[in-house]
Amino acid sequence: MLGASRQDPLSRGIGTVVALGSLACVGASMLLWPPLGFLLALLFGWVAALTSRRALAPLRRKLLELAIRERGRKDPTVEQMTDLVEGVNQQVSGILGELRTERDELMNILEATHNGVLVVGDDEHVERINDAAHRMLGTPVDAAGRHLSDITRNLDLIQLAQEVLAGGESEARRIEIPAAKGTLSVHLTGHRVLGAEDQPRALLVLNDITHVKHLEQVRTDFVTNVTHEMRTPLASILGYAETLADDADELPSYAADATRRIVRNARRLDNTIADLVKLSKLEHSEGPNPEEVDTEDFFNTLLERFGDLTDEKRIALTFDVQDAPRTLRVDQDLVEQAVSNLIENALKYSGEETVVQVTASLEGDNLRISVRDQGPGIPREHLGRIFERFYRVDRARSAAVGGTGLGLSIVKHAAALHGGRVRVDSEVGEGSTFHLLLPHSEAQASAEPKPSGAA
Repeated sequence: MLGASRQDPLSRGIGTVVALGSLACVGASMLLWPPLGFLLALLFGWVAALTSRRALAPLRRKLLELAIRERGRKDPTVEQMTDLVEGVNQQVSGILGELRTERDELMNILEATHNGVLVVGDDEHVERINDAAHRMLGTPVDAAGRHLSDITRNLDLIQLAQEVLAGGESEARRIEIPAAKGTLSVHLTGHRVLGAEDQPRALLVLNDITHVKHLEQVRTDFVTNVTHEMRTPLASILGYAETLADDADELPSYAADATRRIVRNARRLDNTIADLVKLSKLEHSEGPNPEEVDTEDFFNTLLERFGDLTDEKRIALTFDVQDAPRTLRVDQDLVEQAVSNLIENALKYSGEETVVQVTASLEGDNLRISVRDQGPGIPREHLGRIFERFYRVDRARSAAVGGTGLGLSIVKHAAALHGGRVRVDSEVGEGSTFHLLLPHSEAQASAEPKPSGAA
């Protein structure tokens, strides 16, 4: 180590400076008391040399390694080491320049996008915001660096940011933002990203869907007007056809058969119109009208409604609500309609002498109503679309069992109005289970067990 330090020009330079400083101290101290000055000078020189060598050791080691790797020599000169340092500085400057260029390009992309982007730190202060977000939220120009609640009063946006910072991903939602020309409808999503030192940050993305909402309104109005205009002539057709069907024995066979076909298809069209009207009302509804509903009475009503259909196909319809609360606070008409659609689908697609099970229980903060059948099941590729209007998994089979293709859409809308959701578990050949999940308050949780019922 000592020999290496003697050959190292950097160490020799430091030693020369320290020696000169020590001699200066000796000369100055001679004016006072020579022995003491000499000892102090030696002590100063030793401490200075040791400190300098320790401070410069990492740099010296890296430069020596770089010199050996680049030049294959163990004793680089001062000029060579200077060139190496300058080369490292140029490389660092080049890397910093590239990083600045990439940052500028990223910021230009964020500014050019039509989606609003907000980055909120873990202290709920805005770190970045692009022009699109400025326009949508109407925030001040100095929004960056301010607390989120200082730049917007939209509680849904603030709540989403808090949820993301607290727990990661959060469900997307639609929010309404007042604007100079009416109201903006914005689809809001949030994602958790890590910043410096792994500090959590919320990335909020706002997508203006006002035009989409307008198109949805146009479509809904069109359906409403068309169904209204169709009901009167359809009622007339169905009435006359049913009158003829009542006297089918007096008609020729071909006329009697045609009359029955007219009645069957007119009823199917009438059911489709009725479901379109129900769906239109759900889309225009501002929310449910919850009321206290006795759980046992609610499910007994459903049991009585489907008695004829279960007898016809010899299907056992069972209810197990012993884990459900004693009362439900829901919009009875909406939930009854949704559960009825699920039961009706299960009965239609189940074979004879099978079982359809209906269960109700508490699952965390939700009331879960499940309907399980022993039907053919749903292929996995169709599961993501079965709640769309008029979507058919098997059109031939759907035509055979009847139905309008709107039942599951009505279930989805009824659940959404309650702040809930619907999901399905299904395997081909093993049947399907539909789960209706509705928010349930703590006040309703004081439930008494109910006995199971069966039909």
